[in-house]
Amino acid sequence: MRILLCLMIISFSFSFSSCAVKWKKDSKQKTDQSTETTSSEAEMMNEIDDPKASDNWADSYYEDTYFVVKNPILVENYTKLSRICKGEEFNLVVSYQSKVPAPVKYKGDQVTIKTKSGFIKKVYITKGACRELSLYLGGIRDQAKQIRKEIKEMKLKYIYNEGTFLVETIFSTPFSEVEFFVK
Repeated sequence: MRILLCLMIISFSFSFSSCAVKWKKDSKQKTDQSTETTSSEAEMMNEIDDPKASDNWADSYYEDTYFVVKNPILVENYTKLSRICKGEEFNLVVSYQSKVPAPVKYKGDQVTIKTKSGFIKKVYITKGACRELSLYLGGIRDQAKQIRKEIKEMKLKYIYNEGTFLVETIFSTPFSEVEFFVK
């Protein structure tokens, strides 16, 4: 019994000493900061350390890349957009430096936007953006009830080798002093 107790004490002290932290004399540690890591922080650390997360060459080149598109035109009609809105969704978990850009899921099918100058881009949209664009297209038929007069601007997050994702839309309204902003 004493041998078992001695072995447990030795193993405990060995495991405790292996967890000890070596402090440098000149290290400037703040004592008021919490040293506990939350589960979300731990998950983010695992994502950053995950070798799959750094497969994209652009991760070490860029922090963010965006397109800001003025006066875009949505190519899809109301029926096709409704089908996209009812489709499958996915979480966007890849971004530069393995940051998650938004907790909102994106639709699996893309919509196409274009400009009068010839810019054309396929874009993943969120369920909320899908709803707003559907209301916009549906309201074109009934101008009297339309608060979303036209799409003034879209901000598109562009991730190399992954795709383009709609993050912000600004609609002009029938009121010259009012714009409707959706993020």
